[in-house]
Amino acid sequence: MPPFKVPSILKRLKRRRLCNSSKNSRDGTLDNDWYSDNDDDDDEDDSDVESSPEDIPPFKNDIKQICSGCATIPLTYMLQQPQRFMSRASRAMYSSHSSYYLGTFEEMHAKAERGGCLLCRAWLKLLPPLDGYAEGKYPEQSNFSVQPATSLSTGLFDLLERDWRNTSLHSTKLYISDSSRRHKGVEFMVTVNRGSFYLNRDDVRWNELKSQVDFRLPLEWMRYCEENHETCSVWSRPRLREALKVFRLIDCKRTLSTGKLCVVVPDEIPEYAALSYVWGKQTDDGSGKEAPLESSTRDENRRDTSTPYRLENLPKAIRDSIHATTKLNINHLWIDKYCIDQADSASKHETIMKMDLIYSAAKITLIAAAGAASSHGIPGVSSSSTRTPLQSIEVSKTIAFVPIKHAKDAIQNTVWATRAWTLQEGLLARRRLVFTPEQVYFECREMQLAETLSAPLDLIHQSHYESRLKGGYFHNMTNHHIRYFRLLHIFCDYTRRNLSFDSDRLNAFLGILNSMSPSMSHVWGVSMSAEEDVKQSFIRSLGWDHEKKWAQESRSPLKPEKTFPSWAWAAWEGPKDYNQLVHTEDIGVTFHLNDGSKLDLSNDSIENDSAKLERHTSHRITLQTYILTPDTLVKSDGKVFYEYIYTFNNYRCAIQHYLGNEADELVLEKICNETCKLVYTGSLLHAGSRISAEARFLIARDTGNGDGDGNQLTLERIGLLKIMFDMNQDEMQYLREHAKFGSVDLV
Repeated sequence: MPPFKVPSILKRLKRRRLCNSSKNSRDGTLDNDWYSDNDDDDDEDDSDVESSPEDIPPFKNDIKQICSGCATIPLTYMLQQPQRFMSRASRAMYSSHSSYYLGTFEEMHAKAERGGCLLCRAWLKLLPPLDGYAEGKYPEQSNFSVQPATSLSTGLFDLLERDWRNTSLHSTKLYISDSSRRHKGVEFMVTVNRGSFYLNRDDVRWNELKSQVDFRLPLEWMRYCEENHETCSVWSRPRLREALKVFRLIDCKRTLSTGKLCVVVPDEIPEYAALSYVWGKQTDDGSGKEAPLESSTRDENRRDTSTPYRLENLPKAIRDSIHATTKLNINHLWIDKYCIDQADSASKHETIMKMDLIYSAAKITLIAAAGAASSHGIPGVSSSSTRTPLQSIEVSKTIAFVPIKHAKDAIQNTVWATRAWTLQEGLLARRRLVFTPEQVYFECREMQLAETLSAPLDLIHQSHYESRLKGGYFHNMTNHHIRYFRLLHIFCDYTRRNLSFDSDRLNAFLGILNSMSPSMSHVWGVSMSAEEDVKQSFIRSLGWDHEKKWAQESRSPLKPEKTFPSWAWAAWEGPKDYNQLVHTEDIGVTFHLNDGSKLDLSNDSIENDSAKLERHTSHRITLQTYILTPDTLVKSDGKVFYEYIYTFNNYRCAIQHYLGNEADELVLEKICNETCKLVYTGSLLHAGSRISAEARFLIARDTGNGDGDGNQLTLERIGLLKIMFDMNQDEMQYLREHAKFGSVDLV
């Protein structure tokens, strides 16, 4: 054990006494116990942090002009011994000393312009735009600070820093925050020696981008993926040829040589790229008609793809995608609008059903994640579709700041990521090349890369699988090992996206559902899993509800889409969630098929009939479950707990219904007089200091058709009711004592 260093501890205590604990001081003094660059005892012992190896290259801070506030930031220490710096940042987060105060915007501007502080100039260049203010402008009283991150970087940097003892790495992250608005600011990193991210290696560097994409880089990414990623090499072209009678592709070379869009039907399906983009409101056929804001395949007003389009009249995104495809050494391209015969409804439906095969068979999917319409173009592909690439900010001859934008952050804020159809287009692809206004991202099934980062691909590939994909956009949605839970996560994202046509709610999700077959199947979009008890998984899915905040704020009446049964999520607009319901084993489910036959749901009954159920189930299902009638159901007079604003037989109760806020009292009345039935679908367990159960019931009203079997009611869903029981109370015992067990038909 090394000797106990008393002088080092005394020095630390002295610094703590001298530091100013106020973040709001205006003199720029140090507000925590971290080192500054003029500390002379960086070699002190720290028992909880590994010492630096002897081969750390020396680094000298060459920033000459600096204000007193910025001088307190230990830049050299951060670069030389980042792990120790991180450890201090982590400990400081649990105290009031977690950031370095820079001053107000006006003070920073004065120190940069009149005082000549090079760091203040760099901070100002990094500051992101603030909503409601012109670029470069901030509220006068905004207080800015530099806050070191308490964890290491994502993606490549995370995998390089897995060895905690390798303290020569210096990818420490910093944040600029506006404390008055709680504005997170921008994430950036520090490079040295003209672009290197590390002191002891020069092969991981910042890549300065130009206005046009250098396609040699994505070609290298694709080549490496093809040669090294086995899961990305599994493609479905043979299955696609069997599934589709006619498969159209754009011949890019002939299109460019003739100046007219050339759509062909090849005998054998060749290598091809696919395009995912936002259609927008502009048409390109000269008709002046407004197209739907959606890459929907439903638009009946579109012309047949056999009609010749002149290349110069196509939207910029289409022209750019054709050029990008040829630059990737691929000749054929699939674009939904031009490769689906819009005049043939049967062929169109057949193609929609096989979207999973189309995108997974493509060698690569080009994603135009920029702009709100196809007229915007694909950034960096052609001279007319320029981009504003991320740029490094030079602080001194050796130090530069570089803004870091991970794929998940860059993509989730685009219009593309708000459209329903584009979700499956991106998720189902084997490889994606995502074009954003700042840079290009690559994400396959085993690795994600960014254009601004130059690193040996072998270095990334040899790392842990999760590290290779950390920071990626698509991996975050699909990384659960159980397919059912993976689907739930994707479903929640999907229902928060926008569609132009309500009748497309299921069509735009079919590719994702089909891709999980045979372990997952569905009836009218309501999923069930063969990996567990299929009946219980279906009932859990049947208990979907609307996102709580949306349900409380959007109180206009909802009109069901009659294409779907009322019990299916696709019948109703709005963001929805699935929940892990329990106590569903007592409930029975019977499907009514279009040919008049019935099928009791169980693992044995659907072993060979899941495809038949998906295609031939009618709107009617029969549930054998508990039907509950309240003695009292009133709005609470006392303190309200979150959404539980009602009282059901003295229990807290929440109600979501689709009839609008003016019908609140009417719904209560109908439930009490049994015009509306409460149909039990399971319970949700809340784990706190004790376990409490929330029983869930469909609110279903009588259709008045009287066409149920025997004396059974025929009901349609109009909402959901949730009863919160007391801690550790057995809600099933309550149901057995107070509810009736019987059969109801839902349509």
